[in-house]
Amino acid sequence: MAIAAAYPSPRSDALPAAASTKAAAGACHLAVTGLRKSFGKVEVLKGVDVAVAAGEAVALIGANGCGKSTLLRCCLRLVEPDGGSVSLLGQQIGALNGAALRRLRAQVGFVFQRHNLVPRLSALSNVLHGLQARRGGPQSWFHPLARRVDRDEAMHCLERVGLADQAAKRADTLSGGQSQRVAIARALMQRPRLVFADEPVASLDPAAGEEVMQLFIDLMRDEGVTLLFTSHHLRHALDYGDRLVALSAGRKVLDTPTAGQSLDALKSVYA
Repeated sequence: MAIAAAYPSPRSDALPAAASTKAAAGACHLAVTGLRKSFGKVEVLKGVDVAVAAGEAVALIGANGCGKSTLLRCCLRLVEPDGGSVSLLGQQIGALNGAALRRLRAQVGFVFQRHNLVPRLSALSNVLHGLQARRGGPQSWFHPLARRVDRDEAMHCLERVGLADQAAKRADTLSGGQSQRVAIARALMQRPRLVFADEPVASLDPAAGEEVMQLFIDLMRDEGVTLLFTSHHLRHALDYGDRLVALSAGRKVLDTPTAGQSLDALKSVYA
C-alpha cells in the first residue's frame, strides 16, 4: 500500500520596543554578548551582540565572509566561540556539556542550505529523523520500524509542506524545492522552540525559493517558533523578517525593525 494512502492526510544596535518588552519579561530566546571567533589569524566575529525575542523572525544579512554562518554555529556550539557568551532558551550554552547540551540542542531546529537529507531513504524516513532530537534509536531512523503515532506525525508534517504524495519517494529523486520542503518538515517533526536557518532557499531557483520561503515563514509563525535566518536576498529579509541585523567584517553594523527600511538603504551593508 502506498505510504500516502496508508497515512492520509529603532535605532542601530537597539531592539525594537516590542522585542525589548518581551526580553524584559524573560522571553528572550537568544542573547549573544561580545561573541568572538577566529580561524587561525582571521578574526571572523569581533564582539557581536544579538538578541532575539520569543516569537520574532530576525533576518541576518551581510556579505560573504562577514560571519553570519559562524554566528549561527557558535550559538549552538557546533563551532566553539573564543569569547563572549550565548544564552539560548534561558540557558548559558557555554556552561553545558554532554546530556545537558544535547537536551538544549534538541529544542533548536537547524535548516541548512543544502538540505542534508539521506539520499537513499524515503522522504517519510527523512522527516522521521527529526524525532531523534526527542528520542533516538532505530524507530526514529526507518519509517517501517517507527511507531504508528510517530509515522502519523511525520506524515502530518509532510502534509503541511504539501508533500504527502511524495512520502514514499527516495530523497535523491526529489527536486531541490521538494528536498527543502522535506527538510522543513523534518524540522517541524523536531517540535523546536527556536529555528536557525542558514540561507534556506539559496540553492533554489527564484520561483521555488519564493514559494518555499513563504511556506517556511508561515509554518514558523503558525507554530509560534522563534526564527533567526541568514539571507543574501534583501527582499526576503524585508518581507519575512520582523527585524534586520547586519554584519560587516565581523561586527554588527545595523539592528533595526524591517518596517520602513528600503532595499537601496540596505545595499550599503554590502558596500
